[in-house]
Amino acid sequence: MPKKIYQILPVFEERLWGGQRLRERFGYQSDLKNIAEVYNVIAIPGHLDCTVADTGEKLSQFYHTHRELFDCETPDMPVRMIMCAAKEPLSIQIHPDDDYALAHEGMRGKPEGSLVLDCDEDFCMLHGHFAKTLEEFKALAEARDWKTLCRYIRPRAGEYIHIPHGTLHAFAPGAVVIAFSVNGDVTYRLYDYDRVDPDTGKTRPTHPEDVYANVNIPDKLVEPYRALPEETDGCRIFRYHDEPGVYSCGRVQTAGERGFFGMEEFCFVTCVNGSGSINGRDVQLGESFFIPAHSGQVELRGTLDLTYITYRA
Repeated sequence: MPKKIYQILPVFEERLWGGQRLRERFGYQSDLKNIAEVYNVIAIPGHLDCTVADTGEKLSQFYHTHRELFDCETPDMPVRMIMCAAKEPLSIQIHPDDDYALAHEGMRGKPEGSLVLDCDEDFCMLHGHFAKTLEEFKALAEARDWKTLCRYIRPRAGEYIHIPHGTLHAFAPGAVVIAFSVNGDVTYRLYDYDRVDPDTGKTRPTHPEDVYANVNIPDKLVEPYRALPEETDGCRIFRYHDEPGVYSCGRVQTAGERGFFGMEEFCFVTCVNGSGSINGRDVQLGESFFIPAHSGQVELRGTLDLTYITYRA
């Protein structure tokens, strides 16, 4: 008999730069003025923590009370997966490594990667910089000479871009992006366009010294790429990133009306296009589910297009 799968309820976040694209594309319901980010999978107690619909538990608690379903030795749930769509540019920012984040913020750092699901023709994003030394980086940042400092790239729909910790980056309007990362939430802003938060009447804080302490010098200059699908058991499988001890992520699409997909590790999936079922359980656009470790091949039916994230020791 197939193992049970569990629905994970999202957490919605409103931002200064947020719009309505995620609400319109996925049909999400919320009283927020905008839905800038949808945390499909996150488990940070007292901060951002999804709910497991089948048990009523927060995901962070579910991880500890059902360790046999994860078969994972990390002290806390290790991965996260979120959606993002902007109406205005995000702040110019970085994420630190684990050592710095744990010492200064009490949670993990956040290497991440992003898959562009949909984008406008003119979509671009800041990814990296051209400074050769920290002194040059500081001088250009303090002069706000972003055109000289910042590197801009143009990933297209279906392309994946890795964002190692310490990478200067910022998404622009015009895309729906799904981001995969470790289960942390530390962001240091270098510049936020002097935007005023209407709730406080103040500009949002920036963290230049933390950026200077963590930014990659010189930058790694990572390029976006399009993964080639593996055709197997009625599915197309795209593998974007596989880093043991950090996270592994990809995408699974049914090639016909029925396919099979599985791995030894636990995984979370989010339906980003279409609808159908997993092991007979109804799956609608925008919904997320947890598939326990050692579940074997799960049966996918319908027109499913799923992103997934997992963790390998």
